[in-house]
Amino acid sequence: MLSPLTLGSSPLLPVSGPEHLPLPTVAVRRCSSTKLLEFAGDDRTVREDILIGILVAHFTPPAGQAPDLLFMPTSCGWVDPDIHQAPPDTGPSKHCKASADQSLVQDAWCASRCSASTDQCPENVCTCVASQVAEVANYSALAPRLGYFAVGASPWGASPQAGLLMQPLLEQQWPTRMVILSTEIPAFAARWDGVSAELEMRQHLTWGENHPPAAGLPVPYFSADPPAIVPSLTERPFLAAFIGSISTGNMGSGLRKTADRSPLRELLMKECEDPANAGECRVVSEVDNAREVHDANLGMSRVTTLAEETYRKARFAFCPWGDTLSQKSTFDALMQGSIPVFFEGVMAKQYAQFGPMKNVSVQIPLGVVAEGGALKYLRALPVDKVRRLHEDVSRLRRLFHMPSSVATYVRGDAVDRIVRKVAAHFSSTPLPALSLPQSGRVAVLLRGQAFRTGGRQAGHSGLWGCSTGARDAQINATQSLVDMITRPLREVCENTVDVIVSEASGEDGPCPLTWKLKDAFAAEHLLAFEPQKDAGGQAESMRVALDLFKARADPASYDLILIVRHDLRWKLPIDAWHAPVDFAKLNFFSRCEPSFGSSMGCVEDMVVTVPGRDFAAFDGQVGSGNCFVHEVIDGAGHGCVQQVHDKLGYEPGLLTDWRPTRRQWKLEPGSNTRIASCPLLESVSAMNTGNLPVRIEH
Repeated sequence: MLSPLTLGSSPLLPVSGPEHLPLPTVAVRRCSSTKLLEFAGDDRTVREDILIGILVAHFTPPAGQAPDLLFMPTSCGWVDPDIHQAPPDTGPSKHCKASADQSLVQDAWCASRCSASTDQCPENVCTCVASQVAEVANYSALAPRLGYFAVGASPWGASPQAGLLMQPLLEQQWPTRMVILSTEIPAFAARWDGVSAELEMRQHLTWGENHPPAAGLPVPYFSADPPAIVPSLTERPFLAAFIGSISTGNMGSGLRKTADRSPLRELLMKECEDPANAGECRVVSEVDNAREVHDANLGMSRVTTLAEETYRKARFAFCPWGDTLSQKSTFDALMQGSIPVFFEGVMAKQYAQFGPMKNVSVQIPLGVVAEGGALKYLRALPVDKVRRLHEDVSRLRRLFHMPSSVATYVRGDAVDRIVRKVAAHFSSTPLPALSLPQSGRVAVLLRGQAFRTGGRQAGHSGLWGCSTGARDAQINATQSLVDMITRPLREVCENTVDVIVSEASGEDGPCPLTWKLKDAFAAEHLLAFEPQKDAGGQAESMRVALDLFKARADPASYDLILIVRHDLRWKLPIDAWHAPVDFAKLNFFSRCEPSFGSSMGCVEDMVVTVPGRDFAAFDGQVGSGNCFVHEVIDGAGHGCVQQVHDKLGYEPGLLTDWRPTRRQWKLEPGSNTRIASCPLLESVSAMNTGNLPVRIEH
């Protein structure tokens, strides 16, 4: 759910969700005014014009069809289209009019502040003149099917000037179904004395009184387009970078107050400039003439170039707060493959709406900074953790990208996520309805054969595992399970995750290659790791996995249990999956190919998720009827669904509404074309290049 707004309150991943799922449609409200508000400086402007251009170009509904959502530009105001607001009484002949370059919405609001004295006119927004009141004439449009959304000041209510500009919009009578977008919701002012282990935060209290309750969605700042490939860790000479402004003001300790909030930025700069840290930290700021600096004389284009160059050379990017917690540097760094470093936990949680922010960032405790140990903290991070962070940044940064132009919009970026999130908020069947456990217990069971080559092909039925030719593909697949499934469940959702590894491909005993998989689970809690000889088929290997789990734990004590095959490469973090998945009930992966019809009579069994309370019911069906029985469909679980339905008393769900195209298996690179188009995962069986691989004998 979106935040309530109440008074006081590797390669680049190409898509953020399944491309086959249609995007909600969006219309843009039209009116007699086209002048949008400007909320911030050139480097942080909320580019409402670009967002509108993208919505018009890519989300417009077919002619004559009501849109799912209606976007409300600041030029037209946020008045509910179903409400007619009469122009305010202008009173005396003199009245306030919006200053140059403001919108007709501001004209109308300034007029309401009219009096014989100009004292009632906020001089930063209004000018006292003798002229007619300008009204915003709205053009008729079809009402949206779901609701309305708009862009607010960036960040919400933080700047006095932004607050004045926003005031007319805040006092209007909004639609009853409304979402506000801003780069920080709610927005906070942070204070820190440079010594304490914790900071103080005060929420900005800028809000109107006339509108109905609304929801808020924090959105990324606009950033440069992410390059397809970013430098590797070994190609980055600097451990860290700091790019930003340092404003000064005396404090009793002799430290200068940074950005009117704390000495955090100055402490980071002093540490970077310490001779003991020479060559480890790159600084681009305005306080030292010896460097290229961040100031107005450079021009914004030069500052942008400096930032991009610096972030591409640094493994980490310091992103300290300023007047607000949210910082554009977070997204500038991500786009160039640099790992953002936070000093509080609020923003990572807010931006988790777009993807697993905790998987692509680091938080350094303030107590460490107070002792001058930020760089030391980064140096001490395990090499494997830094590698995983960088790989996740390289792969997932598209999820956090707000395009800097209409032409550079790409399916799967932050605009898609915004539209989907807003639609989901209003929809009676939210998208996504993940029901992922939070601070709970999760078990991940791996079953079947690892290091597999092939699947089904005439003359080679049931091609084997434990193959040397599948070694690299299997290791990559296992790592993707950690990166996309177990780590988000543990680090983003803060669950305890137990991994149970069974494997059954050895000829006369356990496959010796299987032990290489242990390295991938170094950070996981391995509850069991028990490879054994070939169990005889899918039915037998499923039973081995379930029995191993029951022998080591109480399945009913887990909030969620995932049963997965070894030979799957995961493409999307589990916390970024979309509808129809609902982890509160038992799910099979998908329906079988269209030749089986639209019913749930046949399901794909490569992944099964089960709430702990329903595990016993599922376990009781495995090995009976048509569910993982050796004599039925090669021992697969395609026929489980009906009998599981009867036992549970509800219809099992699906993890995706994607369906495989046809049964086609090849012994070629990319082998399993049957599921190659799946947005969540793909099979790595038979990723070898050439003839049948060599199977390792025990």
